[in-house]
Amino acid sequence: MGIGVPEKVAWVLVRDGQVLVTRTHGRELFYFPGGHREPGESDAETLVREIDEKAWFRSAQRDRVSLADQLVFDTLHADGRLP
Repeated sequence: MGIGVPEKVAWVLVRDGQVLVTRTHGRELFYFPGGHREPGESDAETLVREIDEKAWFRSAQRDRVSLADQLVFDTLHADGRLP
């Protein structure tokens, strides 16, 4: 059984040596803001829509969204353990 590639995008914000992460209330896992791509959406469109939907902030400057290479990473528990 093969492993599929998830159709997700994430926003990694690093400012002043800190990284923006979020988590669901009552859960231990932290994650980068983002989500699943809708059919026909570009990565930038997905990211702007997900940020708007989740109300992390209102992305008034949509033209300032930039993309980097795709990265694959593991999710960590709040204490640094792998799930």
